[in-house]
Amino acid sequence: INEEDITEDGWYSTNADFELTYTDPKGNTKTIHSNKNPEVYWVAKRYDYKIEYYYDGQIDNTLTETGKDVKGKEITVSEESINNNTKEGYSLTGVKPESTIYISSTEENVIKVYYERNSYDYEVHYFFNGNEDESLIDRKSAKYNDVINTYTDKVKTGYKLQKTENLPLTIGVENNIINVYYVTDENQTKELSYTV
Repeated sequence: INEEDITEDGWYSTNADFELTYTDPKGNTKTIHSNKNPEVYWVAKRYDYKIEYYYDGQIDNTLTETGKDVKGKEITVSEESINNNTKEGYSLTGVKPESTIYISSTEENVIKVYYERNSYDYEVHYFFNGNEDESLIDRKSAKYNDVINTYTDKVKTGYKLQKTENLPLTIGVENNIINVYYVTDENQTKELSYTV
């Protein structure tokens, strides 16, 4: 019997006409001859397998599922596992080699599940003395968890920057808005007088 051929625990026939030599507890060596075909109980060899989860190409070892099973056993990553391990802001991009493998004694028994960050829209709103100029709104997109540190300065003549809100902005799944506030710049005004 070849151990690699055993795929289930159980009784298996061995070769007929065998000879068994053993030493008893008193130190006497004995040999038993048989022309019968005896059976032996074999426990099938178990092989390691893993289901790994990757986010933007990086493995999250805390989510890796491991186990052992016999050669030829079907291992499947379930839809439930795929959904439960989908992190906020990420989407499934693939499973390799596929969602089901069969345990092999010669290959690595690994299913890899891949996710990537989603892109989300964000906006920059511009206010002048508290009034929004909607014609200046910037609409852009970035990947989940990207950090936006800059905006296009759209100051008008006679105004200066007062403050910004939500800058830096970490991109989330919603409410990605940066507000830029300008106020009248008194240093840019002049008193003019003339006579007619």
